[in-house]
Amino acid sequence: TGANGQDYSQSYLKATLKQGESHQFSNWAGTGRTLTVMANDIDQDTNPDVWTATVFVFLEDLPPTPAPTPCTGGSDFKLTVNTDNYPGETTWNLVNKSTNQEQAQGGPYQSSGTEYVTDVCVPSAEYVFTINDAYGDGVCCGYGTGDYTVEYDGSVVASGGQFASSESTKFGSCPVDPTAAPVPPTPAPVDPT
Repeated sequence: TGANGQDYSQSYLKATLKQGESHQFSNWAGTGRTLTVMANDIDQDTNPDVWTATVFVFLEDLPPTPAPTPCTGGSDFKLTVNTDNYPGETTWNLVNKSTNQEQAQGGPYQSSGTEYVTDVCVPSAEYVFTINDAYGDGVCCGYGTGDYTVEYDGSVVASGGQFASSESTKFGSCPVDPTAAPVPPTPAPVDPT
């Protein structure tokens, strides 16, 4: 448009963006700088007839994603949840079976069709991960194609999406106390004869 949006001009479709995706225009308006348009959030839950998009526009490159902090002295727990059409129904928790304490939890989520990643350093132990769906239809496939993946120390230990109200997976192991050294055997009695 021109004149602060009061006049109209022809426009062309340059990109179709899904939530979290971006498109860059090099040398924007001859400035030598890059213009980035990012679809940050697309809300279809509040009113299914009207979708609301939050769009960010940057006249520079997006800042780099910081490197993850290494997990030292414990184990790396990483959960990736891709939400279905009803993200507010999804919750999860991680219980340390060695101490019977909840180590981490998450949800309910806000945006449908969105990837949420939780990456935390937890004590090395045996765990039970439970994912819940309040409506009882899991996160796939009746109302969207959600899923989840649990990684423990870099190995996938659970994944899925089709379940009813909840699904649990046990992984890891409780630390073992070192065993005491064996007691030497008692010598056999000596026959005096």
